[in-house]
Amino acid sequence: MRRLKEVRAVFKEKTGTIYKITWEEMAEGAKIWEKHLLESNEYPRVELDEAIDDMGRFLIAACMINLTESETSRNVEVTRVVMDYKMSAKVSVTADVNLPTGYSIALHGPMMTCRPQGDELDEAVDRLQEECFRYIDGDRAQQKLFQEEGEK
Repeated sequence: MRRLKEVRAVFKEKTGTIYKITWEEMAEGAKIWEKHLLESNEYPRVELDEAIDDMGRFLIAACMINLTESETSRNVEVTRVVMDYKMSAKVSVTADVNLPTGYSIALHGPMMTCRPQGDELDEAVDRLQEECFRYIDGDRAQQKLFQEEGEK
């Protein structure tokens, strides 16, 4: 069993975007989560970038910033998503936001509770988690780093 703890997408002029993904794994029958970190600048599938970007709309809604959907997609650059599993699954989003006033801010949002019934936030987190694990497992842009058993 594994679960996502954090994903960061950091752009640097010399190296491009670096993806830092932290996750935990627990072996069957074990009681302790093992922490893992992957840091890579290999291009992800487009779906990973989309899943990261999609978290911006929840940050904007939680902070009650008045941006349309198209303004959110143009003006919000998600840089970090953090998961917490203490009492229930919660997520926090950090982004650089270009406001309609012309100013830019680094915005760190509140912890938002994921609903077990499957609301939009929960579905977005599930999609993000799935794409992060695909990246971890080697399924990246235009290639698969590790072949499945039986594949040639």
